Amino acid sequence: MVKLFTHTDLDGIGCEILAKIAFGKDVDVTNSEVSDINKNIKEFLDNPKNNGIYDKIYITDISVNKENAERLSNRPEKVQLLDHHGTALWLNQYPWAHVRVKNKETGILTSGTELMYKNLEKEGLFKSLDNKHSEQLKQFTEAVRDYDTYRFDKMGEDGKLSRDLNDLMFIKGSIPFKNDVYNQLNIGAFPFFSEADRAMLDMSHKKLENYIKDKNENIEVFTINGYKGGLVYAEQNFSELGNKLCEMNPKLDFIAMVEPTKGFVSIRSRKDDIDVGKDIAVPLGGGGHAKSAGAPLKDEMKLLFRNALEDAVSAGATIRNGHLMEVDFSKKSKFFNPETGQLTISAGITAIDGIFKKNEVDLQNRLKIKSVVIESDIKEIPNGLFANCKNLEAVKFNDSLEKIEGEAFLGCERLQGISLPDSLKNIDNYAFAFCKNLSGMDMSNELYEKLISENKLGDIFMETNLDMESMEKIVDDFMQTHEGRGMELDANDRIEDEPLADIKDKEVDPLELNNKIEDEDTADDFGDL
Repeated sequence: MVKLFTHTDLDGIGCEILAKIAFGKDVDVTNSEVSDINKNIKEFLDNPKNNGIYDKIYITDISVNKENAERLSNRPEKVQLLDHHGTALWLNQYPWAHVRVKNKETGILTSGTELMYKNLEKEGLFKSLDNKHSEQLKQFTEAVRDYDTYRFDKMGEDGKLSRDLNDLMFIKGSIPFKNDVYNQLNIGAFPFFSEADRAMLDMSHKKLENYIKDKNENIEVFTINGYKGGLVYAEQNFSELGNKLCEMNPKLDFIAMVEPTKGFVSIRSRKDDIDVGKDIAVPLGGGGHAKSAGAPLKDEMKLLFRNALEDAVSAGATIRNGHLMEVDFSKKSKFFNPETGQLTISAGITAIDGIFKKNEVDLQNRLKIKSVVIESDIKEIPNGLFANCKNLEAVKFNDSLEKIEGEAFLGCERLQGISLPDSLKNIDNYAFAFCKNLSGMDMSNELYEKLISENKLGDIFMETNLDMESMEKIVDDFMQTHEGRGMELDANDRIEDEPLADIKDKEVDPLELNNKIEDEDTADDFGDL
């Protein structure tokens, strides 16, 4: 009899399937998470009923702590630990441990399933298989390896089998899945996907896309050991979810996926300057690779996450992955001072997705803002962000701002003067429209030239004190300054030809602007304000 302890993911299940092909019914399997492997091993070693039953003990795709390692060294059974996680390399001091991160022959990352295959093959346990069965066994082993090391993502169509196998395991459940694959390999029919399998895979892929999108919208940012991580609660598809979230959030060092019901944390990274196994997982009582690791959900980890969530809430704003989503205007915070009416976009914010809720209350919140100070390194001010903040008098921009989108400050009636940073490269239409008291403006010559050449000044500053006479003077001054550069411009024609010139002499309610604009996208955006 053979005893097998193996992981619960596709790689761990792959080891189990190979063991059953090699040993048949003479293998007893215990599937373990990282959080419970040492408990399961200890219980096995403590139970006197297990003495003399097994000839071999295999531990695959997972490692043990020092206490269990010492006890395993004194067992009468032949012990084999086959693991590919870098944090388990210390176990190689024991003669029964074989931890390999890379395949010596190919130089590529290996897996538990590949190590198990080579071990069983070396022992001659696959000699009875004909060529067809042997080739399919190799194909299965390589597919599992490619998924576990995430090679499949760069293999195009050749990596499709790896992804399908993993998805089917989660769709069907591990027991039906491994029974199906075991039977296919036994009869030489691997890989076989029924019409039902294909339908389930198609549905699963669409569901996974929505799943990843939802998790990405609910990331909480926290810091551990000097590294910035993103926290999500997850139930499935940890490898694919983690890698996709890393790809979608390049400013984060790693992604931590918490599975609270099973009590473990799965960690992923795509950066070369962090080893999540050594830097994140090991201090938390876990281990793994440089880019993929796991740890038990211990009390200190729970506290860390709770503090991270509390910090985000107590900051007076909703923040996800550095993105400002919403500001709490009901109390004083580092973002808003109700006594002065100052809104501060504090350092650390990487982007602004929103400030106000989309309801009637926020129309009143817009009126609370008297000044805006941007301290963060944001690159863009989104469409309509400060529209109809009618009491806004002053804005201090950051030095890294590159774009102000359409209608960003539309209808800010008390705004009198603006000084735009030299970093600003573009301003979209109606950004400062209907700022009736706006009479002063400072921007770089480069931006002047760009906006004039694009014939946008009239739209940007429509129905302001800069709209007509002052705007003409700006253009004239600009042309005199740049005389001889070959640019031809008739200021009057430029302004008269601007969209909405027909309403330039009329009183226009900003809330009705969407009825005046022919551009459907702009009108729709404004209509949501």
